[in-house]
Parts: sequence; C-alpha cells; structure tokens
Amino acid sequence: LRAPFSARLAMPRLAWATDLHLGHAFPGVRARFVHDVQQAAPDLLLLTGDTATAPTIVRALEELARHVGCPVAVVLGNHDFYAGSLVQTRDAVRALAARVPAVHYLPDAGVRRLSARTVLVGIDGWGDALAGSPQSMVAIKDETQIDDLRRLPPLVLRYTLERLGRAEAAQLQGLLDAARDDILAAQRAAAALPARL
Repeated sequence: LRAPFSARLAMPRLAWATDLHLGHAFPGVRARFVHDVQQAAPDLLLLTGDTATAPTIVRALEELARHVGCPVAVVLGNHDFYAGSLVQTRDAVRALAARVPAVHYLPDAGVRRLSARTVLVGIDGWGDALAGSPQSMVAIKDETQIDDLRRLPPLVLRYTLERLGRAEAAQLQGLLDAARDDILAAQRAAAALPARL
C-alpha cells in the first residue's frame, strides 16, 4: 500500500472485518463499528467481503475511509455484487480507490509489503464456487441478485460460477507466487548486508 506500509520494518496493527452487511445494519451499529475501529487505532482496516451491496458499496467504503482514521483495504464478496453487475461494481470500487488515497482495492494492488516478513494480497470471493455442490443444502441467492447471473439455466450458471472460481484461483496463485518471490528476495537482500557491530 502507499507509505507508510511499504517502508515499515515492524508489523503494522491490523483490524480485520468481514461480512459487515452495512446495508442491513442500523445506523447505531455502523457508528459502533466505526467507534470500535477508532478505539483499536489500527494502521490498516482489512475488509474481506460482503461489506455492502453494489448500489451502496462505494458510499460505505468512502464513509469508512473518512471516519475510521486509517487506510481501508478491501476485497469484494458475493453480496457486494448484489443488485449490480460484476464488472460495474469492480469498476466503481477501482474508481473509488483511484480517487480516495485511503481506499485500496486489493485485487488490483498486487503484493504489498506490510513488514520485513509479511505481505498482503487479496482477491474477490469466488473461490468457493469450485468447492460447492449443486446438491448443497446451503442456498445462496447470487443467481437472483447479481445481474450477470440472473436467468441463467442451471448448467450455464454452474459453469459460470466455476469459471469465476478458476479465474480467482489463478489470480490468487499468481499473487502467492509473487509474494513468495518478494519475501525470498527480501531475505536474500537482508542476508547480503554486512553485520553491524
């Protein structure tokens, strides 16, 4: 991420939240969440999906970035695309990250060093499409709530979800390979430094 994270040697303080579903939260709950993050005083807030819905995700991220007192790094989960499309939602978050320095869209951020031995990577949440079963008792509503998936025949829907899962898995593998290379390069560079007296 932007300085100071890329230059730190010590691990920054992180706050991590997932499945906030802010569109369904009462204003008092949202205010309490912001207060709790402020009290924790993290260097970075990680949001790992299902923060809001497509029509409200940009506003929710803007408000959090404005009020929590630290940068916000985000990946999108399936609910973040509800009432919208995959491409338009991602583009809106990308535009927000380009406009607001405190917002970082992790799928576009690549490998980001947090400390001498820790990096941060992130992808959006479609990997579970590869592990599920059409006979599962768990009912998700992605096919009725996400524009790209609406009215797809069952086999086409399954193929589309698997394709999304494979694309995310490939992106994650690339990021993990790059992260490994980054850490190994940093270790080699540190080993090459002369010992201090």
